[in-house]
Amino acid sequence: MNDYDPDFSPKKSYHLVGGKAIILDKDRKILVLQRSDKTKGGGKWSLPGGAMEHNETPLDSIRREIMEETKLEVTDIKMFSLKSYSYKGDSVLIIGYVCGAESDEIILNWEHANYKWLTKDEALKLDLTQDGKYFLEQFK
Repeated sequence: MNDYDPDFSPKKSYHLVGGKAIILDKDRKILVLQRSDKTKGGGKWSLPGGAMEHNETPLDSIRREIMEETKLEVTDIKMFSLKSYSYKGDSVLIIGYVCGAESDEIILNWEHANYKWLTKDEALKLDLTQDGKYFLEQFK
């Protein structure tokens, strides 16, 4: 039996791509952000990040998201983990980054109500989003 079908065309599948950043201060504490009531998951804690926009590189995307959410300049951005899952019929790929903070002065946008600089163990005790918890657990 021959399985060849000259008219076969595979169904295209795309991923929504985003990023989350573990930002370390000079004492290696991690920046965590509390989502505002104006957003999905209001009250939960997470890491800075969000969705990649058209014509952005992944690094440009995470830099933009960090700047939008915190007004923070970061250095030495490195990928350290990936998370892939399905959400409401979409395939999602989240890239986990680690980087250093240029300062500890944060200016939050409307998406977040509060922030803290914490150790990994302290951060894992918070009411975290699933993605935030995943990347904190993966971070060594």
